[in-house]
Amino acid sequence: MPRPPLGFRFQESLLGRNMEQAGSLLCQESARESMAKEVVVTRRGQTTIPTQIREKLGIQEGSRLRVDAEGDRVVFTKVPSVFDLAGTSRLSRDAAFKKLDELREEG
Repeated sequence: MPRPPLGFRFQESLLGRNMEQAGSLLCQESARESMAKEVVVTRRGQTTIPTQIREKLGIQEGSRLRVDAEGDRVVFTKVPSVFDLAGTSRLSRDAAFKKLDELREEG
């Protein structure tokens, strides 16, 4: 379901609110919409993710993204790399290497 434009949602949410609450709602709506950018898809189906969004999400050359369709939206989700997961294991270094050796022998 497409989202209504910012002005419509803001006007709708103003009903029964004082000016201070209304100003707060406007700031929240603006912050939510501030990262939205329009991009062009090439004939080969490629597009460029804007720099501001890449920097915020830590997307660099070689980063892997999962692409999904949700209704009429295209959603890109960053796939965590091995480096993103570093330090998240409960295994000790030696136990992790032992487990890797076991997996190599099985495979």
